[in-house]
Amino acid sequence: MKLRQELKAKTDELEKTISHYSAEIGKLNAKIVELEKYKLAITKLESENAEFRVRFTKLEQQTQVSKALEEAILEYFKRGSTGDI
Repeated sequence: MKLRQELKAKTDELEKTISHYSAEIGKLNAKIVELEKYKLAITKLESENAEFRVRFTKLEQQTQVSKALEEAILEYFKRGSTGDI
């Protein structure tokens, strides 16, 4: 009878432990799902960032060309007004 009680107590203890770890596994699985969502969001943002860098580089190049053209036009008209053309 005593052995049966000891086994019952040990079984109850093990069931509590299993229940505890099952709950922990559930929490960890939820965190994994959340982290996977963050990973997808980060990947999307990195892709958008790369696209914006390309667009920004193109805008910088256009700005440089525009400034150079403006300077050339101003120089042309300065020479024209002084008769140096």
